[in-house]
Amino acid sequence: MTFRRPQKEGERTLDQFLPFFLYLLLIERYFPQRFEAFFRGAVCMSANFKFKYVQAGNTKGFLASKGSVTEAGLNLGDFCLPYSCIIDSTTRDDRIVLTIDPRRSEFPAPLGEQLQGYHLVLAVMGVKAENLERAIDRFSSHYEAQAHKKELEAAGNGHLYRTVTCPCCEATVDLSELPQTSFTYCRFCETVFGEGLHELKDSISYRECDECGYHDRVQGYGEFYFYFLLVIYGFKHQRRHMCDACGATLANKLILANSIFMLGVPNAIGCAIRARTGKDPQMKSLAAANRLAKKGRLSEADQQYNAVLQVFRDHPGVRFNQALAYLTAGQTTEGLGHLKTAIEACPNYQPALGLVHRLTASE
Repeated sequence: MTFRRPQKEGERTLDQFLPFFLYLLLIERYFPQRFEAFFRGAVCMSANFKFKYVQAGNTKGFLASKGSVTEAGLNLGDFCLPYSCIIDSTTRDDRIVLTIDPRRSEFPAPLGEQLQGYHLVLAVMGVKAENLERAIDRFSSHYEAQAHKKELEAAGNGHLYRTVTCPCCEATVDLSELPQTSFTYCRFCETVFGEGLHELKDSISYRECDECGYHDRVQGYGEFYFYFLLVIYGFKHQRRHMCDACGATLANKLILANSIFMLGVPNAIGCAIRARTGKDPQMKSLAAANRLAKKGRLSEADQQYNAVLQVFRDHPGVRFNQALAYLTAGQTTEGLGHLKTAIEACPNYQPALGLVHRLTASE
């Protein structure tokens, strides 16, 4: 005999939630993009978090402060940071880095004590830093685009206003006054999107490497060393973000350095596996191409790059890698040719535009 506890007034049972769970499963199975957008929207609507300010790589204070993302701005404890003051944002693990313009009149002056140059670094708790960044970018990018629209309309050029929504982070990308091309760069999540790229596995992880500057899949790696000398022992650890080529090089270094005392070997093997597996087959040759390019073996690197370009014609990230390789090798004509192709394929591709600016400034 089965006994069932009497249901209290207002209490909900599991079977009452079953239709909702089935609904979510159907969306996830047949409409995965809508399923992801649903949860992204939920994150953005309830972006409450806790944080600590970071100075010189270390968090400040013992207790965390409360923060939230609202339409008015980013609330940080007692201060509200307007989106007009946020120029850019990026994340590394649990930390978010905001590039700030403190010269604007609406910037809360007391917050200036937490700035490192033009950067405000927060250690985030209670929500993933990536999700928090997306929430901030959705508001700040919209504010920025609307401000540009007003400027164009005031100058009688409102017809030139054009925006798209980034499929990776849902930020508003301003493409006003730019020609329509196959690829678009989102400076908020630092990714390229366009024809066929949305089908890539982990497409949001493809960007410029923090270490070498080449375009590829970028991941976080734990660099761990352990030493033991009779009565003296210790360890060193830091977190680094780099491309697959740099990650494989780091893994080899970690295996060699930790092979004597063995304690750091499992982490080294994990780094090696991480750098060499889980990549989309269409982009698999990119790491090998970058390794060859760094060694100056340009003809061999081009063969690997062309394997990717056959799938994604004139991919700006791949063309940028070729430009970087040839310019580093002193072959300016070929390098500038690839750089020109990258910008023609994606006119707002910031890494290529930044390289042009550096080359022009050095002349």
